[in-house]
Amino acid sequence: MIKRTILTTIILFVSYTLFVIYAPKWWYASQNQWQNNVIKAQKFIYNQNDSIQNLIIGSSLSSRLIYENLPNTYNLSFVGQSIFDGLKLVDNKPTPPKNIFIEMNFVLRPESVDFTNSINSPILYYPREYINSLREDKQPIAVLGKISIMTIDEIKSIFSSKHNYIKKDSIVNKSISNNVLFSKMLALKIKEYSQVPSEEILQESFDILRDNVRKLESKGVNVIFFEMPINNKLENLPKSKAIRETFYKYFSPTKYKYISLPKLSKYETTDGIHLNKLEAIKYTTYFKSFYKNHTQ
Repeated sequence: MIKRTILTTIILFVSYTLFVIYAPKWWYASQNQWQNNVIKAQKFIYNQNDSIQNLIIGSSLSSRLIYENLPNTYNLSFVGQSIFDGLKLVDNKPTPPKNIFIEMNFVLRPESVDFTNSINSPILYYPREYINSLREDKQPIAVLGKISIMTIDEIKSIFSSKHNYIKKDSIVNKSISNNVLFSKMLALKIKEYSQVPSEEILQESFDILRDNVRKLESKGVNVIFFEMPINNKLENLPKSKAIRETFYKYFSPTKYKYISLPKLSKYETTDGIHLNKLEAIKYTTYFKSFYKNHTQ
């Protein structure tokens, strides 16, 4: 009985591994925000070719950039996390991308050690590198769950030569600027951004960032800083100004490249700091206009 169970398990595992190998390479599924962050990280660290020449590192703000519109670019921005999570993953990669764009907005948020340790775990790192079915995006439950909500035509398109399946959102992303809930969220953000961060917190975060940037530069990486647009009522409040000024103090604009905020442009957000989809497309176009001037 035990031998039969073990044999059945092996057969199922091998069968599923073969399915993963021959399924479309872009096919993946996630069950929650944390898992999606893990998937994004694993796709980056296990990438074996040189197609990623430009890397975006940021928080949930930058995760809304439409990086598919940017050539040879990967967006390593994690929802609910920090730029230091992305920088830690880059530090462990033997050959980093040529150009790295670092978001400025959430520089005061520390690294999630639990997250980065789970990605770089020596016990699972190498098995996941060589066996795709062990990776987070290939979990059977998540894949079957995704298939269960798809139409027959969508399933057919996945295995067709066109590979043109794009999941359609059931909800149209609309501005909620005049919504009462939005007003309450914005008020909370105004209160938060009206406070000047302590010198201790600023120094601690920027000292760590400076060390990371020096490591990248020692490997020949071109570092570019950018600031994601937020509600215009927040852009020049004490917190925003303190972070911006500290960046200029540690990383002089005479030496480092910056993609500054668009002038005379007001961006709509869902909560005061996160761009809605239409505005994310708009900013991605702006970001792309500076792209060639800032890459090597």
